[in-house]
Amino acid sequence: MLIKASKCGYVVLILLIYWISEAIPVPVTSLLPLILFPLTGILKASDVASNYFKDTASLFFGSVTLAYAIQRVNLHRRAALFILTVVGSSTKWIMAGLMTTTCLISMWINNAASTSIMLPVALAIADEYEQHTNSLANINEHSIVTINGLTPANVKDESTEQEQKVSSNDIIKLRKGLILCVAYSSVYGGLSTIVGSAATVFLKGYVDEQYANTNFRLTFLNYLLLTLPTVVLMMISCWLWLQIRFNYHGLIQSCCSKNSMLNARDEHLKQTLRRQYNELGPLQWKEGVVAILFLSAIVLWITRDLAGNGSGWGSLMPRNAVSNGTVALLMAVLTMILPNEKPRLKDWKYNPIIPWIDLSKNYPWGTLLMLGAGLSIAQAFQVY
Repeated sequence: MLIKASKCGYVVLILLIYWISEAIPVPVTSLLPLILFPLTGILKASDVASNYFKDTASLFFGSVTLAYAIQRVNLHRRAALFILTVVGSSTKWIMAGLMTTTCLISMWINNAASTSIMLPVALAIADEYEQHTNSLANINEHSIVTINGLTPANVKDESTEQEQKVSSNDIIKLRKGLILCVAYSSVYGGLSTIVGSAATVFLKGYVDEQYANTNFRLTFLNYLLLTLPTVVLMMISCWLWLQIRFNYHGLIQSCCSKNSMLNARDEHLKQTLRRQYNELGPLQWKEGVVAILFLSAIVLWITRDLAGNGSGWGSLMPRNAVSNGTVALLMAVLTMILPNEKPRLKDWKYNPIIPWIDLSKNYPWGTLLMLGAGLSIAQAFQVY
C-alpha cells in the first residue's frame, strides 16, 4: 500500500510540474493520467477513463455551450448596455453597473470569458471619459473672447480652474479602476454558482463522489444560498475600496459640490451609452430564443432539488435519474437545433443558432480534459 501511495504521489508531482511549467501543452498533460495511473497499477484504465465524462463533465459542457450561444448572438452586450443605461452615468454608478453586469455574466459563464466580454466595454467607457474631458479642457483653456471691441485675446476664466480637477492622472486612475471592476467582479461571480467556473464544477463532482453513500447533496440552490450573501458583501466592499482608491476626487466632487465639467461629462457618457444601446435595434429572434433557454436552465437548475432531499421537480422522475448536467445538455442541444431566424413559409433557409463546426472550433476542450484529470487524481487519493 505504501509503495502504491508513493507511486501515486510521484505521478501527481509529475502532472503538477508539467502543468505549472507548460513544458508540454496543458491539455496533453491532462491526458497523462489515462496512461500513468494504469501503468503504475494505481487505477484501472476503465476507472480513469470514466472520470473524463462523468455527469460533472456534461454539466460543464452544457453550461459552456450555452455561454457560447449568449456570446454568439451578442446577448451579453445588450444586457450590459441596458444595465449601464439604467444605473446612471456618474462614475461611481458606472463602476457599480460594470461590477454588477460582470458578476451576473460570470455567474453563468467562466471568468475568462466574462472578463473578455466586459473589458472592451470598460475600456470604451474610459475612452469616452478621456476624450470628453480633454475636449472640454481645450475649449476652456483656449477660449477667445472680445472685450470692449479690442483685439481678441486668450482669456483664462478663473472659474474654470477650479472645475478642471479631473487631470490626466485622474483619468489614468479611473481607467485602472474600471478594469479592476471587471476583473474582481468576474471572480466573485464565478464563485456564486456551481456552473460559474471550472473550479466550482469540479467541487460539485468531487462532493458527489465523496458523499455518494450519504444523504448530503450539493444542489444548485443550497450552494447559491451559501455563497450569494458572501459575494454580495465582497462586491460592496470592493466597490467602496475602488471608489476610494481610483475615484476619490470624483466621489468627493459629486457628493459635496456641483462641477459643471463632471456633469457635462456624465451627460455625454449617458447619451453615448443610450445611442449604442439603440443601435442594437429591437430584440432579434435568436437573442430571444437564447434568452429563453438561458432563463429556463436557471429555473430548472434551481428547482430540480430545492433542499437536497428530492423536493423539486426532479422528484417526478425516478431517484437520481436526472441531474443538472441533464438540464445543461438539453439546453445546449437545443441551441444547436433551433433556427437562428424566425421560420417562414417562403424564402427561408434553416441555420441553427450554433453550428456544430463553430462550437467545435471554439470550445475549450483543454479545460474539459483538465476536469477529467482532476477527478482522476481525486479518485487516486481516495484509494490510497
